[in-house]
Amino acid sequence: SLTEKAQEAARNVVKIINDSKETLKVILRNLKVDAGNTNKSAVTVSGTGDVTLELDGKNELKGGSEYKSDGDYYRGGDGLNSTELRRTLTIQDETKDGSLTAIGGSVEGAGFEYGPKDPNALIGGSGIRAKNLNLSNVTIQAEGGDSTVNNSRITASGGSGITSQYGTNKLSNTNITAKGGSGYSSGNSGKAQGGSGVSLVGSSTIENTSITATGRIDREQWRGMVGQCSGLFAV
Repeated sequence: SLTEKAQEAARNVVKIINDSKETLKVILRNLKVDAGNTNKSAVTVSGTGDVTLELDGKNELKGGSEYKSDGDYYRGGDGLNSTELRRTLTIQDETKDGSLTAIGGSVEGAGFEYGPKDPNALIGGSGIRAKNLNLSNVTIQAEGGDSTVNNSRITASGGSGITSQYGTNKLSNTNITAKGGSGYSSGNSGKAQGGSGVSLVGSSTIENTSITATGRIDREQWRGMVGQCSGLFAV
């Protein structure tokens, strides 16, 4: 049944926690995680200490397609989420034989009225969502999930390929291909916006890095509008 499949997917997600003062190094070797019909992220990194992920082989992470409350928003599951990590998440490939594909979950909802108990937006999951992010010598493909809202007054917003908010970010000797998810709204007066390919808010350093980033299209059926979000957004 669908419930059994969701429970199975939830058991397969990966949680990495480091509450030590020492950096925790975890090797991802040909890891494939699909959170399925859940609101979970495929891999979640949290705690008070630094975490380093070493990539070996082909690693594929996909967030869940259900949504959950996140403050004023509802979000789908992320491919990789480290927003609850107080220190820095480093993703690296010292042996130069690894890669990471991270995809946010696509979500769909209906009947939101923009009331006190309803969210402001339904947002697709991000490929990678972080706070303090260090990418070093890695090849990453990241894609935000789509958001579809029907007969509602809230915003349908595509997820970002990579987003790191209000922290310190460093990208060095890295090859990134990222695209945001699409937003689609139909009926009532809901709005839609596409997701950014790469969104870095905070202090960011980018060195010897190739970034191919594409924002995605948003569609508001009731007004016949089509727009597009930025590929790379860094402030």
